[in-house]
Amino acid sequence: MAKKKYRQITCTLLLSVVVVVCVCIWINYRPRPNIRHDSSEIYENKMDKKKSTCCKSLFCRDNIPPQKQKTRMEGPVHFCIAAGKVEIVKEFEPLVKTLVLHAKRTDMVLHILTGNDSNNEIKKILNAIPYIPVKFKYELIPLNTDIILNETLKINLKITHHSEIWGMSKLYMYEIFNNVDKCIVLDTDIVFGTDPAFLWELFMDQEDQQMISMRITNDMTESYMFNSRLMLQDFSRMRQMTFSKFYFAAVKWLCRKVAVCSDKEVLFSLFKNNGSYLFRTLPVSWNLELCHDFFGFSFETYTDSQRRFFGGAHFNCAGAGNKALELFTASDSARNLRDYVKYLINVPMQDVCSVM
Repeated sequence: MAKKKYRQITCTLLLSVVVVVCVCIWINYRPRPNIRHDSSEIYENKMDKKKSTCCKSLFCRDNIPPQKQKTRMEGPVHFCIAAGKVEIVKEFEPLVKTLVLHAKRTDMVLHILTGNDSNNEIKKILNAIPYIPVKFKYELIPLNTDIILNETLKINLKITHHSEIWGMSKLYMYEIFNNVDKCIVLDTDIVFGTDPAFLWELFMDQEDQQMISMRITNDMTESYMFNSRLMLQDFSRMRQMTFSKFYFAAVKWLCRKVAVCSDKEVLFSLFKNNGSYLFRTLPVSWNLELCHDFFGFSFETYTDSQRRFFGGAHFNCAGAGNKALELFTASDSARNLRDYVKYLINVPMQDVCSVM
């Protein structure tokens, strides 16, 4: 009788432990089905398979990173982009043109978050892409911004940056695009100067636990020195290591420190608390920013006066008005980065050449 009672007590204790463990797992790893989406239809470019008129501009020249051999990578390059506001469409088109112009070695897939105002315009741009030597696919995901807003309110995170929910969505893309393992996460005001396959290869430099590669300056005392406009995010690792735990801890620290909040401030908080454990520094040449870093650019050399390679450039110098493209059409500039942007704005999509 005593043994039977002992077994009942033991079973009850074990059952209690199992219940407690299950509750803890649910709290830390609970799914967010409202953020994720099922596998959506992937559209492939259906343009006639004939070569577009090869552009005569020197911008068509190959641009290879220093000490880098021409290689062909396995598998497609994935891009994740938030393009919800209608005013960013004019920024999005030059970005796509640089992909058409330079991508030659690896297939591409674009995963794009859109809003009601931008969806049709984005689709028109993508459907106008001419024949290129690599496969080009894309998916458009209309984002319900209330979902992310509710998620941020749950943790008392008030978004006060002009990019609003669309900027913050870059921290949720690993959940939204739950069928993607790794992604180059971009703002729309980025243009490439070379094949993005070379950027994709930098995923191999990440250490086992590192989730994000981005431009990090030497003096990381203020969040404005942190640039989140181009990142390599290892989505599978972010899910495996439960990125949300680090994210929530960073928000608690952040709310005591800053008045203006965006994805950049959250990532800065993450870096201050976790440093190189989670982050890897991306070479500055892949995110030449703030309009003063790279005015000495010439396509004769693909480097500026400081011998920085042109991998990608970010036009955020015009501030919240997003007037950088207009600024870069000014006529007071010689052959430099402005000429490249003028070309990207003015050349029709069907005449952008990616075939050398």
